[in-house]
Amino acid sequence: MENVKVGILSNNRRLRFAYKMLLSQATEQHVDVLFDKISLQDVDTPVSLSKQPDVIIVDERVVYKNKALFFSFLRQLYPNCKVLLLIDEASQDLARKVKRFVQGVTEKTCSAQKLISTVQQLADNTGRKVER
Repeated sequence: MENVKVGILSNNRRLRFAYKMLLSQATEQHVDVLFDKISLQDVDTPVSLSKQPDVIIVDERVVYKNKALFFSFLRQLYPNCKVLLLIDEASQDLARKVKRFVQGVTEKTCSAQKLISTVQQLADNTGRKVER
């Protein structure tokens, strides 16, 4: 089985570090973290398809007010990746507003196993939406 490649976008350094450690340590889950960046502007243009993530984990706080513009920029950089949006419990309204742009939504406070299984589901190209 090929490793799942993941990118992380969050302006919270602790959150990026925690998710990177969690996903990197999940060796039986075969997950590689390709990058963890503060914003979309910090993400490098991938040189080849092998350097593109299968899943990008996006913290709701880095999404622009113009959500369509943010996700169109993300699609230009990574046209084949799935997007998992991390939200706070109070941000259910945002989850509904971006439903057409993302393939999965989960809360930042979800369990480690829930995060890993959601990333795995998205990477498996099931084509269905993954809700928390």
